[in-house]
Amino acid sequence: MKKTKADHQQTILIADPHKDSRLVYQTFLESLGFAVTAVEDGLSLLKHIYNTRPDMVIMDSHLSRINGYESCRIIKRDEKLNSIPVILLNSSSRSEVASSIDVDADYYLRKDLNLSALSSVIADLTACNGRHPSDQAPQERQMSDSEILVHINGILDRRLLESTLVNKILECTNTLGNYQDAVRKVFSKLNSVFKYSMVGIYLAEEQTVFIDRIDEVDEEYVNWVLYKVQGECRFESTEIERVFVFNNKESEKGAMWDVDGQVIVHKLKTDEQYLGSFIIARLEPNGFTDAQSELVREIMKPLVTILDNTRMYRHIERANIELQEVHSQLIESCKKLDNKVEDRTLLLRKLHEATRLVTTIHEPNRLLATIVDVIINSIGTEVGLVILLDQGRVSKKIEFGLNLNFVKNLRFKNKEKTSLIKRIIRKGEIILMNEDDIVRKMDLGFLKSRNLRITSLAAVPFKSGHQITGFVVIINKLNGEDFTKEDIVTLTTLSSMASVAIENATLYKQTIRKTKLETDIMMAMEIQTELLPKQAIKNDYLEVDSRYLPAECVGGDYYDYINIDQD
Repeated sequence: MKKTKADHQQTILIADPHKDSRLVYQTFLESLGFAVTAVEDGLSLLKHIYNTRPDMVIMDSHLSRINGYESCRIIKRDEKLNSIPVILLNSSSRSEVASSIDVDADYYLRKDLNLSALSSVIADLTACNGRHPSDQAPQERQMSDSEILVHINGILDRRLLESTLVNKILECTNTLGNYQDAVRKVFSKLNSVFKYSMVGIYLAEEQTVFIDRIDEVDEEYVNWVLYKVQGECRFESTEIERVFVFNNKESEKGAMWDVDGQVIVHKLKTDEQYLGSFIIARLEPNGFTDAQSELVREIMKPLVTILDNTRMYRHIERANIELQEVHSQLIESCKKLDNKVEDRTLLLRKLHEATRLVTTIHEPNRLLATIVDVIINSIGTEVGLVILLDQGRVSKKIEFGLNLNFVKNLRFKNKEKTSLIKRIIRKGEIILMNEDDIVRKMDLGFLKSRNLRITSLAAVPFKSGHQITGFVVIINKLNGEDFTKEDIVTLTTLSSMASVAIENATLYKQTIRKTKLETDIMMAMEIQTELLPKQAIKNDYLEVDSRYLPAECVGGDYYDYINIDQD
């Protein structure tokens, strides 16, 4: 027979609603040397376990009168019985497995009469030291059925209270990410069940302590409690950013406070993360009872659920806000991009039209007028000026609300008082200035004397190879803003187009002049050819021939045949 070290035959209590199953288990376990008792319902099991204290309990989850889950919960909630190992037999469904874990069964097995697996589990559990009531003092007296029922009812009442409080706590889950609202509701539920002096919840992520206290508890006591539990709560007093204090619990009249009152601390954590700590204190001589301490332990799981849900909701809410901000930024960026694309498309059309237009104009003054008009309309400025240069000197100009003399008087604040025009010709680069640049770099005496103001200025040279052939100056954007990078690109494009157009116009003019000259020369050659003898003279004594070969179409030499009278 199966013996312990003290030569005690180990006992197993079996509870199964099916007679055949009880017989199979009993026969098998007795063959292993155990003393086996079999009952058919939960109430019989509890009556037997209170009076006999078996070394192990094997029970079906589907017992009558008191089911296996509740029977296991009663055993594990009773300090006199909770060291007895309990094997719970159930189906393999996920819900039943979860229920077995929830009632703190030591082991759960699928009920398929797999005796080999059962034997292995029993061997593991019996090998654990200090688990068997048989090694403890024997029961002094047998409990009557009524005493057992009263005792069970007390446990069930506590269980009902626990369930009620847990359900009340779980009602606080709809706080939508508001920690303060969630904690306030939790405190309100606790207030209806507990008599406490102070209760607090420390939230690690928020670096915040929420405290509810009765009127008689002052700030000094609260600080003393926080100091006492700071090791358990993982916080230093300097880490706490905010403390919310709620006074929503009235004290009992004539209550006696004792500094030796009990403080209970529970860490609030999920499988992966530490959320904070729960603190509850009672300034009474007896502090908290075991039942109250157990009740506090029971509410930790739903409290963690509430706080974790609140935390996750806040994270999701923040993520949604960030996502909405990103979405709004993307929409705004898309709108800006669409506007830019539309503006660039319109500008390209204007440039295309301008290119087509300027390439058909060969008269210089008209060409310059067209160029300054295109630049002013494309960039959007108030006034402009286009200048053509011939060996560094102004050869032609087109003024569009901007006088050449005005531009000549725009000078920089250097020792030489370099004019804007000289800077353009010397540097050959785009000059772009906003109002601050103009105030800082330009001599404003000329502008102030005429009560004028320049908010933005751009000067763009025209180039033919490395030679500066002209430039354009535009002043003050119509929208009051500075010239942008896009404006620089547009001005560079228009400058290149204008340079080509001006060069083409110059070449066209030279071509026309050359063609006219060639036509005049050909006409002179034809006239001269008409003046020359058409044929050589004929003479019996002479053979005469002639040929006219001018060096450049028209020659300076002339010849003719003259008949001389013999007389």
